[in-house]
Amino acid sequence: MLAAADRAVRRVQAAAVGEVGTIHVVYTLATAYHTVPALLARMTQRFPQLKLEAREVFAGVIPRLLQAEECDVALAP
Repeated sequence: MLAAADRAVRRVQAAAVGEVGTIHVVYTLATAYHTVPALLARMTQRFPQLKLEAREVFAGVIPRLLQAEECDVALAP
């Protein structure tokens, strides 16, 4: 899990210096209405070169997605 967090930080830092990249975000239904829209809006505003790909998943698959490096950030309650 910490490795996934480190990857996300590196990608955001790269975007901050003008590098283009993609961050894959997965989220659960519980975070879909408030947290995800706020995060995506803020990231798009601060890092316009950064491409965000977001998708809803079941909470039970998040550990596997992170470990398989199929996502960079996971949002769940």
